[in-house]
Amino acid sequence: MPAGLSKPTVEALAEELAGLRELVLSRTRLHVKEVLQRYGIGRTTLYRRLASGDFPKPMKWRGPALRFWSLADLEAAEAAGRLPRPKPDASGVRCPG
Repeated sequence: MPAGLSKPTVEALAEELAGLRELVLSRTRLHVKEVLQRYGIGRTTLYRRLASGDFPKPMKWRGPALRFWSLADLEAAEAAGRLPRPKPDASGVRCPG
């Protein structure tokens, strides 16, 4: 290890890893508002399409109140033609910051 640099603590590494995990999850999971914006649809339309099976099911996290959609699932449905391509200005992916 170069002089002047201290060995990182386990706690510091764990904190950094948790921050990276949150960054990855924020870019790969979309909240309902982001899904609505991505496809330019309303909440009623979204839930009607979910009920009919025309929309990928959300993941539940920490109970039924928090639902997120996997970006990979949405993109797969787009590629299969089950969902329209997202609007160019509404990628549904959060910007860092």
